[in-house]
Amino acid sequence: MVVQAYETEHYAIRMAARHDFDGFVEKELATRRELGYPPYSHLALVRLESRSEAIALAAAAAVADELKEEVARGSLPVKILGPAPHP
Repeated sequence: MVVQAYETEHYAIRMAARHDFDGFVEKELATRRELGYPPYSHLALVRLESRSEAIALAAAAAVADELKEEVARGSLPVKILGPAPHP
């Protein structure tokens, strides 16, 4: 098998090379717990599309602003990440 990676010293690559599944799961779950990622939280994606990037970016900013206002009022117990361009 050939693995191509930007970070060849990343723990996931090192542990895969050693077939260390238990070590990987322990490290990955600790990282996810610390960052508040699933399975210790939930994620939702709101995706907006447009033929115009400018329109999509403006709409995404407006949606994010509305959601942030709801969070500030305490009606949404969530964190807002973004907006960010679609990869």
